[in-house]
Amino acid sequence: MALPITDHIVAAVSKMVDDSQVEGYREPSHSDIEFYVSRAGLTDADPKAQGQTVGKAKRVRAILSWAIDNDQTAGGKLVESLIAKVRASGGFRDSSANFIGTDVIARAVEAFDSEGYILSSDGALRPKNLESLMGRELTGALRAYARRAQKGSEDAALLSGTSKDLLEATAAHVIRTKYGSYPQQANFPALLGQAFIALEMGVHHSFCKLA
Repeated sequence: MALPITDHIVAAVSKMVDDSQVEGYREPSHSDIEFYVSRAGLTDADPKAQGQTVGKAKRVRAILSWAIDNDQTAGGKLVESLIAKVRASGGFRDSSANFIGTDVIARAVEAFDSEGYILSSDGALRPKNLESLMGRELTGALRAYARRAQKGSEDAALLSGTSKDLLEATAAHVIRTKYGSYPQQANFPALLGQAFIALEMGVHHSFCKLA
């Protein structure tokens, strides 16, 4: 599934490229941003392409805010590219002239965490491994995945695969929470049925037909 973008993530990434509050120049440059924006197919949303003169933070915020409503996949690609550039430029190393700051990193970590992603202190970004989570942390991750599935509701193929994975992970979480463990060898219909029973919910016969 494509990297999600939210207002929280947009604000965090915009601060990561901002150098207006520091002395001197800090990468990525406007030229770098233009390259990644073009590669993501978001040039039409770029204020600079429309003749406006704006700072890097405002520029990135405008582009990604447009992408939230119009092209989340392209926006996700741009976010990944910008974070990779910041990382490669030393933005996550406190000894580097390009260091973006502990507060900026902390806000970015929080923003991605709320959407089911882990941003490490050295700038590596990856989805949370649901199998390694338990309890409230897993509940929060599943909610984040559900929100992402809802945002992708117009993509039938994407939603189909994501929904089944999400249902299976949620069912296993319910059973483990209620009984302390879950049958790892159980197939999807059986696991889903057991979860419904554990929650004292009615089990529709059509679930038995799910592959």
